[in-house]
Amino acid sequence: MDLNGLAIKGNLCMDQPTIINHVNDYFEKLYTSTNQVKPLFDRLEFSKISSEPSTWIKSSFGEAEIHQASVDLKGDRAPGPDVLMYVYNTAGTFG
Repeated sequence: MDLNGLAIKGNLCMDQPTIINHVNDYFEKLYTSTNQVKPLFDRLEFSKISSEPSTWIKSSFGEAEIHQASVDLKGDRAPGPDVLMYVYNTAGTFG
């Protein structure tokens, strides 16, 4: 689809190669801009958890825990993708 014309710096341009170059330049600058503001986390202090919760977080969970989590879901909720992938990887198929 060709553009019939494009306003470039306030002037109507009808030249297709110029329009294509201008549009390409616009999107290239848009997605490669280095002037974006990015958050810095190097100066933030986070509280650390003790070794017991850390060990619990890193531990594996079993089929019974997954089953209980799915039973505890409210009727208006579906299991998330993690549960579905576990079922798929364990059973080999859905259903």
